[in-house]
Amino acid sequence: MRVRGVSLPQGFTLKDLEDRNKLLEDMDSSFKALDQASDTVAGLDKFHQQALDVLRAEKTKKAFDLNSESADLRAKYGADGFGNAVLASRRLIEAGVRFVTVTLGGWDTHGQNFQALKTRLLPQLDRSLSALIEDLRDRKMLDSTVVYCAGEFGRTPKINGGAGRDHWARSMAVLLAGSGIKAGYAHGTTDANGMAPSREPCTPDDVAATIFHCLGIDSHHEVMSVRAAD
Repeated sequence: MRVRGVSLPQGFTLKDLEDRNKLLEDMDSSFKALDQASDTVAGLDKFHQQALDVLRAEKTKKAFDLNSESADLRAKYGADGFGNAVLASRRLIEAGVRFVTVTLGGWDTHGQNFQALKTRLLPQLDRSLSALIEDLRDRKMLDSTVVYCAGEFGRTPKINGGAGRDHWARSMAVLLAGSGIKAGYAHGTTDANGMAPSREPCTPDDVAATIFHCLGIDSHHEVMSVRAAD
């Protein structure tokens, strides 16, 4: 199981990583004056170091070793790229990672929408997402984890000439689970044609505030960015 940006590329060793890090340090030394004058640059250096620590950590390697899971559980998640990624996300959270993102592409169904949903997209999503929620629950991790599933926007209620749906921002749905969120509950509705919200509408800000609340963050708290020196 390899993840771009977290696991090392094939054939790329920790020694190669150290050499590149040394090169970066040499380049950074040329901008020492800027580093000292800017808290933002100093912050980036801290995050860079944290990223290196993640790559070096033994727990990270173990989290991506899916062979330690039972064959039955791996089958529940699905023996494909998306299923493996969702299972790895649970293992990462179990190892102490705070935020994990998994993507499943192909939802821009301007053509043959129903075929794509029925034969490819929905079976994958339903299988792996339900396995994740069930697995987190069985491991007593669901109450301390927020599961958030969403796309960029909705799809047009009307079907276009290519049996597809186009972009639609006036109505869409998201799924939230865990962290005390009420299970089996559908909040709000659209009108009869699915064109726009009709009851208890939520904005993206409302969804973000809900997630912040679950994380114990005051949704009204403001974080001011540091202005770099002119």
